[in-house]
Amino acid sequence: MSLTDAQLLALAARWRARARTYMHEAQESGNVRDIYRLAGMASSLNFAARELCWTANADPSAGRCVGNPEADRACLDADIELVHDAKGSRPT
Repeated sequence: MSLTDAQLLALAARWRARARTYMHEAQESGNVRDIYRLAGMASSLNFAARELCWTANADPSAGRCVGNPEADRACLDADIELVHDAKGSRPT
């Protein structure tokens, strides 16, 4: 069974969306153990999404664009926020 690029990109986008959810939960958590656990899960999903796109030689940015400028910008902002949150959620 062969997956199309659109299916692979949809799967990667789903993993990135879950990663954003985990990072949001980490931000809301006051427990350091939960922050590390959730940030680790988010990082793993984000890495898996990038690895899937790389292995399939698919452009992940192409799968995020839906032709609606507002939706495309919101998706880009969410990805930037995910990276920012991942850096900011590390307890010192």
